[in-house]
Amino acid sequence: MIPILPDHIIRQRPTHTALKRLFLQIRHLPLEGARAWMSFTLANDGSDAPDFLLIDAHGHAYFLSAGDLKNNEADDFLQPGLFELRPEIKSKTQSLLSLSRALSAFPETAGFTKPGFLSNIPRLLICPDLSDNQCSLLSNKLKLPDHTHCFGLGKRDLADCLTSIHPCQLQGDEIDQLRAIYLPECRVPASFIPRLSSSKIREPNRNQRFTDYLLDFDQESWIKNDLQIPTKASVFTNEKHPPSAEKNSGQHSRVITGVAGSGKSLTLLYRARLLAKMDPQLKILFITHNKPLIGDLQWRYEEINQTEEKSSTAKVDFFHFFRWLGHIHHQDGLQMVSESQRKETIAELASQLFPDSLWPASFFSDEIGLIADQPDDSESAYLNLDRTGRGLALDAAQRHRMHSLYCRYRTRLASNREADWHSLVRFWWEKANKGQLRLPHYDHIFVDEGQFFAPLWFSILKLCLNPDGGELIVAADPTQGFLKRRQSWKSVGLDVRGRTTKLQHCYRNTLELQRFTRRFFLQRQADPSLHEEIQLPEEKQASALHQSSRYHSNSGVQMIRHPTPQDSLTWISNEVAHAIKNGLPPQAMLVIHHSRRQLEMLHQTIAQRIGAKQVSLLDHEKTARQSVALATLNSTTGIERPIVFLAGIDELFEQEGDPRLELNERENMIRDHTRKIYMALTRAGQKLLISYTSDLCRQFFDEDHLS
Repeated sequence: MIPILPDHIIRQRPTHTALKRLFLQIRHLPLEGARAWMSFTLANDGSDAPDFLLIDAHGHAYFLSAGDLKNNEADDFLQPGLFELRPEIKSKTQSLLSLSRALSAFPETAGFTKPGFLSNIPRLLICPDLSDNQCSLLSNKLKLPDHTHCFGLGKRDLADCLTSIHPCQLQGDEIDQLRAIYLPECRVPASFIPRLSSSKIREPNRNQRFTDYLLDFDQESWIKNDLQIPTKASVFTNEKHPPSAEKNSGQHSRVITGVAGSGKSLTLLYRARLLAKMDPQLKILFITHNKPLIGDLQWRYEEINQTEEKSSTAKVDFFHFFRWLGHIHHQDGLQMVSESQRKETIAELASQLFPDSLWPASFFSDEIGLIADQPDDSESAYLNLDRTGRGLALDAAQRHRMHSLYCRYRTRLASNREADWHSLVRFWWEKANKGQLRLPHYDHIFVDEGQFFAPLWFSILKLCLNPDGGELIVAADPTQGFLKRRQSWKSVGLDVRGRTTKLQHCYRNTLELQRFTRRFFLQRQADPSLHEEIQLPEEKQASALHQSSRYHSNSGVQMIRHPTPQDSLTWISNEVAHAIKNGLPPQAMLVIHHSRRQLEMLHQTIAQRIGAKQVSLLDHEKTARQSVALATLNSTTGIERPIVFLAGIDELFEQEGDPRLELNERENMIRDHTRKIYMALTRAGQKLLISYTSDLCRQFFDEDHLS
């Protein structure tokens, strides 16, 4: 069968029998390698595109529209008698006339001047119930131009119709142009691509907003298929009787994963946009854990949605998770403790319950967080909790003592009217379960970087979903967060069986960057079972992607050694200032450093060189986009720039060599550091510059890039 996008007739368009029959006829065409699209009109200018675009494996393109005119209605229209046409027939014939004109004129009705090849694409007006003779008479009466053909399906099928007309064969660039015109919902602004220069699709009209890139077929399939509009529910949940997430059988979840740079975040945004356009009454939430990322996502959504009237599309709320919770309910005067205070308190209490333990303080801190992040934090639940990938195994007695430590820590916080981030989420969760928290209702919740969401976070989000068809949609990186420990989605309370999609192609990084980052990962991870996490396109495929993007010649990877960390900071500030002096836009650069303190020093130095407005720390949601971005390793997930400076990773390698570490601790640390560095390396779209000060770095990177 031929794949059609979307995979079903959506409620956005008027549906009639002829459209359904044409949909099925296209799907069952005997054309191997062909693909078809159904018009998904997003414009507000009254324009109308043909119902379908069909392109076969040889580049032959066809426009098709369905005419809903029955046999007897056609006779009345073609051979009018003494009486005036019935209103319903007059209405149908007027609609058919408008449809034929739009079909013949497209894409001028969409506001574009036709490229020459578009005039040669055959257009088929399919009226399934009509005979050949009726179609011939109808063509004359409607005055259809030569390239527009009217067919019935009484004695023939659609394949016969296609073979009876002269096809128009398109080349690759022409197919891209055609898709960009017919599928405006799939255009990707050039500003989204981390490149300093690129090839451009020839624009039919430079005055129109016509962009350079398109979603690929896999991305487009994911954003368009299985689109559902839930049954309407109240805006807020019942305060006294909040719904149980487990009992809402009408809810469902879906997950999209993929290699770094494959467009996971982008597909979330485009799916949210389609849903918002389909029903302006929908309640949609877009949420992530990363403050700078949510600001970047909101900017991107506004970019792709700027031509839409606000009244014609649903409002999408963008929130960082903790800000969203704070927006729902305040903290009731709780004093937040710092991470260092939290670790000190847990270490003090742990010394009482585990006096002879050699476990590091970080282990106790992480384990207390693990218990707090479960919807059920009882001792019985913890005794049965799957701790896959946690490093150290705990027997029942040790788990009992660990839960006692958790209870003592919670008591200490409560007595001081204090909270950490884990207990703060639990505070809101317990209020919600007691009916003391007014939760908003959403029809669709989009979660980006979902691998960093705790089970308790997902449970709170599910309470906010419309119980009758609400959808939780998650994008995640399998190399980070709880997924890096090989835990399943079921372990965080999500049933996504049969609703998981993996994007395979990296579009962010150059071929050289892809090879470099993969070599680093494989060299550091000897376990073959981990190699599947990082996927590089096949050599032939990767080379094709590389050539089609026409990367800037000054791309690749370079490593520079400096005597001291201060020399490294000085070099970065000099390079940034020099690049801007030579015309490079500030927003093309991202500086990543392991140390927050060193990053703040670098921020001050660069600000003195180029001006405070041209450089910003990525530590909040409203970071200026037109500036050089500075970020720590932990705050760069989801962020990308053409040029990336990476420094301070020497410290991570030095930590791994600590002789006090046990074997499993060292292995876990290496695994975590590898994923963290890999994530930072893949932030660069075009050029990566790594500054290092220790020989430890040399053993993990290709000698060809050392200088």
